[in-house]
Amino acid sequence: SRTWEGAAAMAAAHPVFGTGPGTFAHRYGPHARVAWTGQAHSTYLQTAAEQGFPALLAVAAAWAAALFCALRAARGGEGILPAAVAGALLVGVSRAFL
Repeated sequence: SRTWEGAAAMAAAHPVFGTGPGTFAHRYGPHARVAWTGQAHSTYLQTAAEQGFPALLAVAAAWAAALFCALRAARGGEGILPAAVAGALLVGVSRAFL
């Protein structure tokens, strides 16, 4: 979407530190491709725009590590809870795109 393009441009303009947590609504204007919006409508793009690409990589690494641990526990036959946690993490990762 055009909002995602604007959010990506905002992130590219401030790649290391972003514009600061919670500043998307205030700093998005110069990067907007369509009408103003208060959110990037993608958790990943909003994180990159507000906190920079290093923060986005840290978030992705945390998601990956948690998912890896949950899947490993689920395969180890440690009950249903690790499988439920893995499923919840997969849903969270997928939902964050929207």
